[in-house]
Amino acid sequence: MTTKELTDNKEKVISGLKKAAEVVASTMGAGGNTVAIFDNLGELRFTKDGVSVAKSIALEDEIENIGAQLLINSANKTVEEVGDGTTTTSVLLKEMVDSGIPVEDIEENLAEVILRLAKSSTKITTVDEIEAIATIASNSTRLGRLLAEIYREVGFDAFVNLNYGVSAKTEYVVKQGFEFNSGYISPRFATERGKDTVTFNNALIVIDEKKSSDPDSYVKIMETASSKKKPLVIISPEFSSSVIRLVLHNVQNNFPICLVKAPGFGKQVDENYEDLRAIVSEDGTVDEIVIGPTSFTIYNEDCSNLEERIKTVASQLNASYIEEHDHFFINNRLNKLKGTTAILYAGGITEKNMKEEYDRLEDAIGAVKAALASGYVRGGGYALMNATSDTKISKLGTAPFRQILANAGISIPKGYAPGKEINVKTNKEEDFLKTGIIDPVDVVIQALVNATASYRLLNETKYIIYNEQSQKNPLFGG
Repeated sequence: MTTKELTDNKEKVISGLKKAAEVVASTMGAGGNTVAIFDNLGELRFTKDGVSVAKSIALEDEIENIGAQLLINSANKTVEEVGDGTTTTSVLLKEMVDSGIPVEDIEENLAEVILRLAKSSTKITTVDEIEAIATIASNSTRLGRLLAEIYREVGFDAFVNLNYGVSAKTEYVVKQGFEFNSGYISPRFATERGKDTVTFNNALIVIDEKKSSDPDSYVKIMETASSKKKPLVIISPEFSSSVIRLVLHNVQNNFPICLVKAPGFGKQVDENYEDLRAIVSEDGTVDEIVIGPTSFTIYNEDCSNLEERIKTVASQLNASYIEEHDHFFINNRLNKLKGTTAILYAGGITEKNMKEEYDRLEDAIGAVKAALASGYVRGGGYALMNATSDTKISKLGTAPFRQILANAGISIPKGYAPGKEINVKTNKEEDFLKTGIIDPVDVVIQALVNATASYRLLNETKYIIYNEQSQKNPLFGG
């Protein structure tokens, strides 16, 4: 490992950040440019997808690559939080670096800008709005229409589970499914090749409320599952280290088992247990369960107790002892119990095509979820430009707008004033809220927040420690 003082190399770090940002930003908007990616396997592909571009960047110079990875890390954090925003985050961070604006000026105005964005947001009420959000996020009219078709069929309360397909065609199936916000306790349970999930069919579900620390009790459960020739999923608030060692040893020997942390906190855990019991068949099995690092989804047709459970949970909303903050939790559980799942399979002629299709769909699904949760604002960079118009960061706020126009080869008209929205496809002014050029408000907010955090990090960091032999993208394994 080599340690160097960053102050001696700051220009190279910034150079790397700008190089990465320039490439990612070039894909932004309806007039975004195509990027050619020639990977280390010798395969050439062309894309306008900002996420695919960002994941492919690893600069040859180690110091420049640190700047590139800082930018990619910031963009990836936005995607993790709200499902979209790679290019917006990149454009904002590059503008901060280019302008040299004091980070204190940004942070001083951040709360007010976020408040303005939130106040200007509109809640989604139609499938057409979902299509508009998905089209912009995926940079694909075809995928926007597909997402709209799914939500038209399954409703706004349902959720979409994305998987890799087995053919060139992207398609979906609709199942009765229930998602919980908790996943496996160790990534070693993710036994599917190339995925961070494990899928069991006709699985036995066991709820261990007592948090048993005795490995022998788990041996008996595994013997029962084995005799029934069923995969086993055990759900508990916690597992002892001896139990985890025992189970992982069996995973290594190809025993189909997974340990899942019970969803929820405090009294929520008990309520979630009851919800789970209503979903599981009388014999303790489910048709299918898909478990990831932060969530698991159950698909089961035999839910004889489900309707009664829905009535019970709904009645809790009217109870006098329910506090206001509990209403969100109860409504969330109701939506899950009523939920229908669309399982979407990303297709592609080659593995790389399929991966890009997956990335685009992941962006679109995340953006739609964010917009359903918090609403949407004018797209094309106008929402942020308007929200920052009379602040110390007004020029920063115009960066996405300017980038979108530049990518389309359009110069800002003389006498232009915020409020006149230019469609880069037609080069004409229109009302974006009426024509469906919209962005999830949470994506705009988180892009600004995460770009600011990375900008502060860049300004405050003095030393770097890096492996001179490493040429890999440490964030994406590239």
